[in-house]
This record gives sequence, structure tokens and C-alpha cells, in this order.
Amino acid sequence: IDRIIISPGPGTPTDAGDSGIVSQLLKRAKKRVPIFGVCFGFQAMAHEYGWTVERARHPKHGEVTDVTVKENGEHQLFKDVPRVFKATRYHSLEALRKKTEDAELVAVAWADVVRGEKKGDDNEEYDDDDEEEVSGTVMALKHRVYPQYGVQFHPESICTEPHGKTIVKNFMDIADAYWKERDRTQE
Repeated sequence: IDRIIISPGPGTPTDAGDSGIVSQLLKRAKKRVPIFGVCFGFQAMAHEYGWTVERARHPKHGEVTDVTVKENGEHQLFKDVPRVFKATRYHSLEALRKKTEDAELVAVAWADVVRGEKKGDDNEEYDDDDEEEVSGTVMALKHRVYPQYGVQFHPESICTEPHGKTIVKNFMDIADAYWKERDRTQE
């Protein structure tokens, strides 16, 4: 197995009946294989790494909303994607940040930003230099070390285009680069 994509699905990752083998798969592969979680997969990753998954403050079902990517240029998953883009969301659960120094997953994108730091008019960007200040719904996570990412929105949706295809392609490229580098260092 050279990469794992955990797709959307009904239920909650905290219920073994809903998650099936996903929890076991994440436990066995989480530090060895590139992983991309979408919606339920995102929530399952968050849960596996100690985040809280609970009823969403702003549930969305088939709604297209803005997603804002944290600005610092290190998020390969969002390469060639605008900092603010439209994405389709179908979820009634959300992942709430694990606020500890040793948190392995970090939030890198949000929607429903409800803080007062938005600059100027609606056309200007959010000032989110400090991720702890962001109080919207987390839309994307990345592992601090391993090539593992999750998105709450649906990149496969036609309404997330053209950026959804780019995000999925970026994950595939990240996985390819990971194995190429790993093979090089083991020679």
C-alpha cells in the first residue's frame, strides 16, 4: 500500500459500527503511509490523533462556502489553489482542535470564520497569522511530520472545481515524492 484515501461516508468516527476498519487502518498506517481523509476520513483522522469530533456549530449539506487556507506557503496540499476558494460541504460533525503543544495534527484551513479580525471590506483577506485566534470550522488538517492530510469539504464535488482536482492531484504528488525520498534515503 503506497497511499490511503479515506472517503466520505455516513456516521461518526467515534462509533466503531460506523467506522468499520478505518480506525484500525489509521492505527496501523498512520506513521508509515501517506493518508488523505475526505469528510468522514478527515473526522476519523482527527479522532485518531486525539481531536474531539462533535456536532457541528454550522452544519452544511450541499452548501458551497468559502474556505480560507492559512497563509504561510508550506501547505503542499493547496499548491496552485487560491488562498480563499469555494468548496462544497456536506457534514453535521466537526473536528475541534486539540490544544496541546504535542498535537500531531495542525489546522491549515477554515470556513465560517466568526472572529472580528477580518480586515476591511469583504474583498480583503483574513489576518490569521496565529491559528489559535481562528474560531471558524476547521476545513483542513495536516500532520506536523508525515504526509497525512484531511479535508472536511468535498474536493470531488463539481462545485469545488477546478480546485478540487488540484487538491487531489497535489496529494498524489505528495505521496509520490514521499516514497521517492524514502527510497533514496534507504539506498
